[in-house]
Amino acid sequence: IPGWFFEPLRDALREAGHPVAYAVLRLPLDLCVERVERREGGPSIDRTVVGQLWSQFAELGELEQHGVDLAGQSPGEVADTLEALLASGRLAAI
Repeated sequence: IPGWFFEPLRDALREAGHPVAYAVLRLPLDLCVERVERREGGPSIDRTVVGQLWSQFAELGELEQHGVDLAGQSPGEVADTLEALLASGRLAAI
C-alpha cells in the first residue's frame, strides 16, 4: 500500500479492533516484471507501469523496518521469514 493510503487504512483497522502488521515484500524489479508478464488471464501491464509501482515502495521512510528482501527465497522460505518477523514484532504497524 503506497504511503498515502497506509495511515488511513491502519487507523481504520485499529479502530475496528484489529491488530495491524505491515510488510513490503521486496524482489528485484526484473523478477517482478517477469512475473507480471507471465500472468495468464489478466490484462497486459506495461513494464514501465510495473517499474513505477515498484519504485513507490523503494523508499519507505519511517516504515523502512517493514521492507523484507526476499530475493532468492522459495515460497516456503518466504512464509518462514514472515512468520518469524511477525512473531518478533518487527512488522507491527507504528
